[in-house]
Amino acid sequence: HCEWTFNLLGEPAMSIWTDAPDSFDVTHPSTLPPGPSSFPVHVEDATTHASVDQAYVCLWKGNDVYLTGYTDLVGDITFNPSPSTQGTMYVTVTKHNYIPYQQEVDVSGFLRGDANGDGIIDLADIIYLINYLYKDGPAPVSSEAGDANCDGVIDLADIIYLINYLYKEGPAPGCP
Repeated sequence: HCEWTFNLLGEPAMSIWTDAPDSFDVTHPSTLPPGPSSFPVHVEDATTHASVDQAYVCLWKGNDVYLTGYTDLVGDITFNPSPSTQGTMYVTVTKHNYIPYQQEVDVSGFLRGDANGDGIIDLADIIYLINYLYKDGPAPVSSEAGDANCDGVIDLADIIYLINYLYKEGPAPGCP
């Protein structure tokens, strides 16, 4: 009975195409590091290669990232996601009379300031760097992860940078 009703009367939430649906040609990074970063998305019509204005773009990664927005006149939108864990983030693009686009983006790599590699910047990273620099403790998971202030060296300045970030509302670790 239910299938017959929806077939005869239509599903109220279903989008109805009013023309032959077209496809998107979407350009975006295939990987993303954990932590704050920029994520540009460009949307074009796959047939005419014209920029698609007002395409609805969504970035989603479980409870970690959920950002949405519309492309501008030249088909661009830039998000600033800040995933705190590694895994898969989904990029979805939709618009009336277009076949929806969905692609996976790999969130992996290092999180600058996360010296111990647990995926979180916290007091444990400060202690880890102190042990590394002054107590012959193990090295950070990568030199970039331990270099919180992006000066190319792991030193006391990185410890102070993390203290300012965590307890004094200083800038987040990361290179400009």
